[in-house]
Amino acid sequence: MFYRLGVEFLAIYILPVVLILFGVLPFEYRFVYLVTICSGTIFLANAKNYSIESLGMSVKNIRLGIKYNLYLSLVFLIFFLICWQLGMIGREFIPQHIGFYLFYVFISCPLQEFTYRSYLFRLLDDFGVRKSIWRVLFNSFAFCFLHAIYEDSLTLVFTFAIGVVWASIYQRTRSVYGVCLSHIVFGTISIAAGLV
Repeated sequence: MFYRLGVEFLAIYILPVVLILFGVLPFEYRFVYLVTICSGTIFLANAKNYSIESLGMSVKNIRLGIKYNLYLSLVFLIFFLICWQLGMIGREFIPQHIGFYLFYVFISCPLQEFTYRSYLFRLLDDFGVRKSIWRVLFNSFAFCFLHAIYEDSLTLVFTFAIGVVWASIYQRTRSVYGVCLSHIVFGTISIAAGLV
């Protein structure tokens, strides 16, 4: 079982990033790969009969999860506005077609949160990883590694730090909805500010 889980982890969370970094998979198709891999995790979760609750998708703790993440999103917004006003981040808006933002908000963020929070935490359950600190760190490293394709150290620092926060909130609430909302806010602002 552990061998199969290890292969699954490598295939989902490591191999695609490595193939993009080495130029085997073209960088410009990164969103196609993301949607394909994340759709695969939905298929796997269904095939394994994972429950909605075990994937953090029940409504049980939705209010708590959204509450934590609304506060976090407000902190992000204030932080980015201060950094922008002080000239610490790019003042130029990175022009993107509105279709990209619609894709990001309604497809990319929910799929990333399912794959990197819901499914990965459930996979860690299968691996028998029970200690909270290891679960949060493992999750954060995987989420950070996804962003290695941008080859930017600032992006890696931000994604690891926010990964720790999101994984901690998910670990506490076992609700993916609030984390998804926070990811949408943080990611949209980061893209618009030219950080990603």
